[in-house]
Amino acid sequence: MKILFITSRIPYPLFRGDKLRVYNLIRNLSKSNEIILLSFVENKSEYELQNELAKYCTRIELIYLPVWKSVINSVLGFFSKLPIQVKYYNSKKMNTLVKNVIQEEKPDLIHTHLIRMAPYTFDIDHPKKVIDLTDAVSLYLKRFQKLTKNPFLKLFLLIEKNRMYKYEKIIQKYDRAFVCSEIDKEYLLSRNTKLKINLVYNGIELENYKTKKHIKRLNSIIFTGNMSYYPNSDAVEYFVKEIFPQILLKVPSAKFYIVGQNPSSKIIKMKSQNIIVTGFVKDICSEYLQSDIAVSPIRYGAGTLTKILESSSLGIPVIATPIGSLGLNLQHNKEILIANSKEEFADYAIKLLNSKKERERIGINGKKKVRDLYGLGKITNDLNKIYSQL
Repeated sequence: MKILFITSRIPYPLFRGDKLRVYNLIRNLSKSNEIILLSFVENKSEYELQNELAKYCTRIELIYLPVWKSVINSVLGFFSKLPIQVKYYNSKKMNTLVKNVIQEEKPDLIHTHLIRMAPYTFDIDHPKKVIDLTDAVSLYLKRFQKLTKNPFLKLFLLIEKNRMYKYEKIIQKYDRAFVCSEIDKEYLLSRNTKLKINLVYNGIELENYKTKKHIKRLNSIIFTGNMSYYPNSDAVEYFVKEIFPQILLKVPSAKFYIVGQNPSSKIIKMKSQNIIVTGFVKDICSEYLQSDIAVSPIRYGAGTLTKILESSSLGIPVIATPIGSLGLNLQHNKEILIANSKEEFADYAIKLLNSKKERERIGINGKKKVRDLYGLGKITNDLNKIYSQL
């Protein structure tokens, strides 16, 4: 099958969840399909990144959309009825390119990644088309808007949420839509029961997450993620201010490792004897394997979190908030610990740090469940079946 992928960002390097999802799908689908990729770059230096993707794509076309132009699109878009993030990626060049490539390549299927790229494909009648929403964006915005205390940001998010809520009706124009969690699927279906939605989990390449012997850092807690993504930086701040002090009262030697690229100056200033900010690391597996527990104190968002899959696949027990664990088929107190308050979060952390037996119990159970459900081989096979049935 010849599949045309259309994405808002070139899916490389792998430092964002959306890039990782697309890259993994392309890499695995290319084993039995021909892949064509159309994408935006905001910096001309990104053109070099296509060399990595050329291993899996028979054709790659990139459109240069500088940030300044996207900002102008967004400002003008504020006076329209469309979501700002849709207007941000507005491009006549991309519209023309999509039509030309369809005519030249005659793909069997169009795979549009994220609703922000829907304007380029929603009105195409042939070939069949799918849209990978990954998350229900209006649900994400609703959570964000409820949490923030900044009155200007709250107003902006309210406007964007209402626009996105209406815009998501465009999903019905596609032959199939994909989300990565049951929560997002149920939310969208509650608004339109006729939508054709399939679960396509965020998965991991299991061969990249092999357990190796590492010397544990005593009483170590790890959080991983791209720190320029606000839910991640918010989670770190929440943990450091509200949860970690409670842990230190009972486990004074505990250390919190903040691992991920682009830490803000605010996060860097959190450094102390017990808080380590590493920035980007080449070998994330080693960081996990040196840790006693992993945490996901996310307070808003949608979809599923790859950080939980990564750590669990290596047998590292995870403590998460209810939001941080949404969409994962992991059972509380068996494969993961889900904390409903900051006090409960701290109590679970103290319990695990003080009990190797409990760490191993949660870790072993989580490892089995993640490796059974979230391997990319299984996910890709399921996706191929969906494609063939359209």
